[in-house]
Order: sequence, then C-alpha cells, then structure tokens
Amino acid sequence: MASSSTQSAETISSSSVGEKDMNFYLPLYKAAIRGDWDAARKFFDINPEAVTAIIAKNHETALHIAVGRNEAYRFVDELVRLMPPNALSVTNKFNETALHLAARCGNTEAAKLLVNRDPDLPYVWSDTKLLPLHLAALFSHKETLIYLLTVTRNDAEPSPFVGQSGITLLNVVVTSGFYDVALDLLRSYPKLATTISPGGNTPLSIIAGKPSAFPSGTSLSFFQQVIYFCAPEKLEKPFDQNERQDIENQSKKSSNLLLYGCQKFHSKFWEVIRRIVPYVKHIQNIKLMHHQAVELVKCLCMEDVQVDNSISARIFKPAIILGARLGVYEVVAETLKSFPSAIWSLDQDGHDLFQLAVMNRHESIFNILYEKDEHSHLVTQNIDKYKNNILHLAGKLAPPDQLNLVSGAALQMQRELQWYKVTDVLGSRKVCPAQL
Repeated sequence: MASSSTQSAETISSSSVGEKDMNFYLPLYKAAIRGDWDAARKFFDINPEAVTAIIAKNHETALHIAVGRNEAYRFVDELVRLMPPNALSVTNKFNETALHLAARCGNTEAAKLLVNRDPDLPYVWSDTKLLPLHLAALFSHKETLIYLLTVTRNDAEPSPFVGQSGITLLNVVVTSGFYDVALDLLRSYPKLATTISPGGNTPLSIIAGKPSAFPSGTSLSFFQQVIYFCAPEKLEKPFDQNERQDIENQSKKSSNLLLYGCQKFHSKFWEVIRRIVPYVKHIQNIKLMHHQAVELVKCLCMEDVQVDNSISARIFKPAIILGARLGVYEVVAETLKSFPSAIWSLDQDGHDLFQLAVMNRHESIFNILYEKDEHSHLVTQNIDKYKNNILHLAGKLAPPDQLNLVSGAALQMQRELQWYKVTDVLGSRKVCPAQL
C-alpha cells in the first residue's frame, strides 16, 4: 500500500515538475512566437540550458517555434549561432526537426540558415515518412521546395526521389500545381511516371482531376482570349551582349540583325504592356500553366507506354475516366493517342467514356471519341450496372455547372433536347454534336 502511495506521489510530483517546466519557459515561448530576440537573449543569459530545452507540449524547442514566423529571421539566425550543430537535429514528438516546420511554413530563409549549419537536416524522416521537401510541396511553398531540392541529394539512403518517397513527392508537387517542378523531377527520374502510390494514385490521374490547369477547362472573355493568343508564355530574353557581338561578327548578315531587333522589340513591348496593364501578367501565367500542364501529360504518357501493358492499363484507366468525367480534353486525347485500348475503360458503375461524356455534357470529349469510327457501335450497345443505355443517360438532366452555361429555361431545354437527339440518331447516322 505504501509502495503504491509512493508511486502515486512520484507520478504527481513528476507531473507537477513537467507543468512547472512549461510554465517556466513561457516567457521564452512568447518571445519565440513574437520573434523578439532581445527578450529571448535575456532569458538565455540567465538560463543557458534553455537554448536546447523543450518548451512546448509537442516537445518543441525555441527553434521549432521561431521558424514558424517568416519575419523572425534575426531570432533564428542568432539562436542557430548559440546552438551546437547537433542540437539542430532535435525532433519534436512527431520526429520533425525545425527544418520540417520551416518547410511547412514556407520559411525559406530559415531553411537556408539551418541547412548551412547542418547539411544532414534535409534527410531526417518524420513519423509520417516525410522529408522537409515533401512538406514544402504539400503546403504549396514553391520557393522553399525549389531550395530544398537543390540541397537534397539523390544518393542518400533511402533515396528521396525513388519508390514511395519519390512518387509521394511527385504527386504532391502536381497536386500543388507546380507543373514546371514536376517536369524537372520527371525528366530526372522518369521511372516515377510509372510508379503507383500505395493509395493507387499516379501523377497522370492527379493532373486529370485538375481541369483548370488546361485550356479546355478555362473560360476566358473575348478580351482575355485576345491577350491569351497574343501574349508569349513568358518573356523571352533578347540576346545578351556577347550573343549580339557574335551575330554582328557573322558576316554582318542582315537577317540575324533583324532577328535580334525583332526579339528585343518583342521583349520590350510585352514588358511595357505588363507594367501598364498588370492583368496581362495574370493571363500570361495562365497560358504558361496550360503549356506546362500539357507538356507534363505528354511526358507522363510517353513514359507510361514503356512498361508492361497491365501496368499501363492501371495508370491510364483511372486518368482517362476522370478526364472524360471532368471534360479534360487534353488528357483524354493524349491518353488515347498513347494507349488506344483505354477507350474500353469503364468506371465503377459500368459507364463507358461515351456515357460519361453524355452524362456530363462534354462535347469535345464526345467528338474525339466518336472520331474513332471502329468504336462507334459502343454508343448504342453498352449498358451500365443500373441497366441504363446512353439514351437513358442523355434523358437525365445535365449537371448544374453544365446546365447553367446557357441562361434561360427555354435555351437550357433546347440544349438538352439537342443532346438527346444526338444520341438517338448516332446509332444509324454518323453525326457529331457539333453538326446539330
């Protein structure tokens, strides 16, 4: 009995000490949150052990707390100078270092300070099997991600860029919309294109679920379309001085000089336009995103056809079904070009691609499928698991987002009747929706 009482007392005592410790470090915690180095320095002068002490309930140190503020550069810089190098790798209860938290918050400058002091920090895995660069991508911090990619080697063991770690990284990069970064990763590690994550996701299926990343999923006004058509995807740099001298030295060819002049004028013209009309930059960014997304799809499809047919089917089927459902023309077209048998894909309810196009009223998807004459009989023959054929599906009301593209009940009804008429006559006549 006495022994039991003693144990209880010890437990209460240690609990009280723990609470006292947290309360004791409260001024330091507040200083770290505010980024107030002067207050923190006074605390460290009196309590030097606090530099590496756990001061929060999730076992964070002052460094863990401070890197959460982008404005606290001085605090982090001064604190890192005080800490021994091995203390930078101290982890919280989730096995995350301060670099994990800096990546999560997009604090690139803090990340640079940490990595410069301890180059091994980018290779510390959290309990969720994530590296700092995974978190930077997951929380959409592009600048931080690009920096961490430059300081994370591929020869580490295990490599961050292969297997489950690699596909997780590529998938979250695509999810965050960093298609240029995804292209660079894919070109450096092409096998990631054919790697399927434990959850069954692939980069192709993820980008197929992002219609706004493509021209077919973007609605622009007339004025926006004019800018979109005329504006370059990005400002091309004119020849530098050395290149200009090279041109002038090449027998003074007028064609080369004219090319230089045109490029310089083109660059300056759009630079001025962007300054006068800032919205032009927004349209340019949309155009650049579209270009990168299409290039990524082409690159993924090119790699996916290099593997066994069964693996290709597992990659292409979810992507083309999702693309057909959401009306992503570019994904459907490129998939059929690379893997023609994907046209036979069925979703979990037994809907084929024609039916998905009709159900969701995607004319562009229906047209590209119908152009493949050898498969036109699918239009009338396939029945889903609810015993519906394509006429039943055409008779159902369109989804609200498609129905509302036309204003007014009369025009909406007319459009619905046109869709039904298309599916009704396709069995005997070769008619595309655009012809009706």
